[in-house]
Amino acid sequence: MQNTFVLREWQLKIEDVSITRSSDLKGTIQLNGTYTYEAFGPFGQGYNIKVTHGSDEAVLNYHWRDGPGAFVKSKQGKYEMSDQTVFQGGKKLLDLTAALDFEPLEEEIIIALFIINHHYYRKSGPFS
Repeated sequence: MQNTFVLREWQLKIEDVSITRSSDLKGTIQLNGTYTYEAFGPFGQGYNIKVTHGSDEAVLNYHWRDGPGAFVKSKQGKYEMSDQTVFQGGKKLLDLTAALDFEPLEEEIIIALFIINHHYYRKSGPFS
């Protein structure tokens, strides 16, 4: 099964995203632009991931005691995210395990963060 999302007028496949790394926990991801990411601690009980694009920034905070999802803050809002889904205000915006009929996800930086979190959680892509 291919993981495909619709973002505005174009499609994005996780397998087609170009991810480079400058170290094990820092690198870039190419969508419509170049986004930089960094995974940082505290490790062991959770992790954080920050994605930036120019002055735009989104930060994911995951801690095991908060449940299976992570909390995300960006300039345009707050989200909840797992390696499979993205929610905002209780509304599911993206789900890799369901049909490809989702609410529009306007913030491209959230897609970049989702892809990095997906790979980090599964220890795939640049984190394998």
